[in-house]
Amino acid sequence: YYNWKDGEDKTTKLGFIAQDVKEVVPEIVTYDEEKDKYAVNYSSTVALLTEAVKELRQEVKELKEKLNGNI
Repeated sequence: YYNWKDGEDKTTKLGFIAQDVKEVVPEIVTYDEEKDKYAVNYSSTVALLTEAVKELRQEVKELKEKLNGNI
């Protein structure tokens, strides 16, 4: 959660910390030198998160099969 320090909209938002994302996936983070601000391309995170879910589903499936084989 975060709140913008500048601007009129002071409502609480939900998002990623761009500097943290940059360490893992720098391709989806941009930096505006004039404004000294980072930004995350959120639409690009969809593919990454989808693949992560697919990998986790596969892992769960394998663990269930292992568990069922040992019972």
